[in-house]
Amino acid sequence: MNTHSTRDFIREAETQQTFYKEQIVRFDAVLSDQAGNIATLLKKKDAALRTMTDILLPTFTQEECGVIALRLQKPALAGLYAEYLREQSLLQERMTAIEQDGRFQKFDAFMNPASGVLTTQIAELEPLFMEAETTLKKLRSMQGFERLQTNKYGRNDYAHQGIMRFLTPEYYADIADTAAIMKQRGVSDFLDILSEYNTAQDRANTLAPSLQRLREERSTLQALADEHHHTKERLANLEGAYKLRIQEAIAEYCTLNDKQTLARLFAAATADKPDALARMESAFKHFDGVEHQIEYLRVLQAKVTDDRNGLVQKSGTLADDTRRYTADPHRFRNKQWTGDQFAKKFKRDTTRYDRTVHRYNRTGTVIYGFDGYDRISPFEEFLWWDIMTDGRLDGNFIPEVQEYYESHPDYEYNASDYAPSDGGADFEADNS
Repeated sequence: MNTHSTRDFIREAETQQTFYKEQIVRFDAVLSDQAGNIATLLKKKDAALRTMTDILLPTFTQEECGVIALRLQKPALAGLYAEYLREQSLLQERMTAIEQDGRFQKFDAFMNPASGVLTTQIAELEPLFMEAETTLKKLRSMQGFERLQTNKYGRNDYAHQGIMRFLTPEYYADIADTAAIMKQRGVSDFLDILSEYNTAQDRANTLAPSLQRLREERSTLQALADEHHHTKERLANLEGAYKLRIQEAIAEYCTLNDKQTLARLFAAATADKPDALARMESAFKHFDGVEHQIEYLRVLQAKVTDDRNGLVQKSGTLADDTRRYTADPHRFRNKQWTGDQFAKKFKRDTTRYDRTVHRYNRTGTVIYGFDGYDRISPFEEFLWWDIMTDGRLDGNFIPEVQEYYESHPDYEYNASDYAPSDGGADFEADNS
């Protein structure tokens, strides 16, 4: 019987690892494409939602906020405009206060990169301070220097004096370290080293407080300028930020309520605007359809990720086995695999992975590429999956599709029921 040793295993494992890595890279490419497609769809969904919001909230006023609060059954929205006015007032007050601050008014004079007072002074002092710090750090790092400092070597009050110094081992260590330091620094007198150290220490001590003060002033001024920028930006986008909260409430309402409830909402909101109902329904179909596209792609992503992680796990197990056999060849010298065991262990079914990747790419492309939202009536009973795939792709891996089939045992998809019509909608998604 043909058998294989651990040496065969180690050699074959290297090829198998390469195979696993190649397939992981392919799955990663699928995941990358899907992530990009989902990002694009999120923009389409947001565009549809903005259109719905503009119809349901034509103007951002106290009155309109009260109306939409009642329609969406969200009492908190009634106070949204008053909250907006309060924040607007606070932001304007803060903007005025900053702009009247003398420091902010002289920001350029202090902070100009080329000529600012603080910029110039810091630029002058920092190199001097850093040079002194570098000198101190270098000297302190030399063997024995800190001990020599502590022992006051070279001074009249040096720790080891008189005839007893010759009986002290530390004295000889001081002598040796002093000679080594002087050689490194290229001087013949240790007093020159001490003078260099003291000069650097004095400079660092003198410059540190001034430099810290200047840096704190710079930091304070920059914080003031940053606050002014953020306050101005928040003020400019304030109405949009508050309308976004209404937009989020509309999205939640559309997601949680049945189609009959939504039909009543749309009819009530457009009762005095005849052309608005068609735009509203079209925007909702885009919103609802894109939301399903995103959900389908995310479930598909999870399947791809599971396959990818399965390969990573196999690769990791194989790497662990290889390390064990390599680290202790004597222990595993008699380990053998039959030909069948070996073939199963190192099976490289490229065709299988080709089919899998192709299936994932095809499914993702079909779902992402769908844009026939206006082929359906928004309030009838239907399954987005079948409309998007024309009933040709198996969607049983998606919980929503499974549940729909189970709750509609007599359901059959008929493509002719959803054929494209010439009557289009007024809504066009803005992907910007």
